[in-house]
Amino acid sequence: MQTEKQLDKRQQRSRKLLGEAIISLILEQGYENITIKSITERADVAYVTFFRHFESIDHLLSWVLEESINALVQMHEQSLNDETRSAPECFIQEGLLIFEHVAQ
Repeated sequence: MQTEKQLDKRQQRSRKLLGEAIISLILEQGYENITIKSITERADVAYVTFFRHFESIDHLLSWVLEESINALVQMHEQSLNDETRSAPECFIQEGLLIFEHVAQ
């Protein structure tokens, strides 16, 4: 599988749509009720597109979780490098960023 940096914008968009689709379907139906067909229909991408990016639903979910964790780590590192705020301000801001990220 290609890394995100190697993917063109169309491929990145497809992955993003598939990731958003699985999250919304999990919230609505529960993980055990999701099919690849329901994911691709929700994402409005071709069925075959799913397999160009992922081997299984588990693989897609693993990618979504990894991307989310990477985004949180990046936000944490940026917060730590912000020398204009005190430690408590950084802690509060970081907490808010995490909640905003989870809400998305």
